[in-house]
Amino acid sequence: MVQNIKENFDWDYLYYIFCVKLGRGDEEFWDSYMCKIFALIDLYIMEQETKAESMDENALSYSMEDIL
Repeated sequence: MVQNIKENFDWDYLYYIFCVKLGRGDEEFWDSYMCKIFALIDLYIMEQETKAESMDENALSYSMEDIL
């Protein structure tokens, strides 16, 4: 069972997002339940997608303003 979990997750990616992008500590990563790690990473990804969509909309509106 544990071996399957180790093979199915990209631990480096999870660690990078949790510790570097979210600014959480190494000890917190290793002491956290997987559901907490996934929830925080999901929220981070949704936030980044929202920012990207907002930037795309702003770029489009600026382009339309330039045309008019």
